[in-house]
Amino acid sequence: MEIPIDKILEKYTVSTPDRTVRKEVVKTLKDVIGVDVPFGEVSYQNGRINVEASPLLRSQIHIHKEEILKILTNNLQRKIKDVR
Repeated sequence: MEIPIDKILEKYTVSTPDRTVRKEVVKTLKDVIGVDVPFGEVSYQNGRINVEASPLLRSQIHIHKEEILKILTNNLQRKIKDVR
């Protein structure tokens, strides 16, 4: 019985670590702050997350920073140093 390789691989999703982190940040910000942040406005580099947003949203991120970092660290199983 032969199974096509595309059928075997379709249940697996492959994405870069950067993309995974950015998706989780968008989801966490939606859950904690209640604001949809566009995926393209989130960047991740060297354990730091940068959100290009309005000053109002950045203030909200700063207010909830500890909670956001805690959730991201638990969900991603990696150390996130900072959210800006």
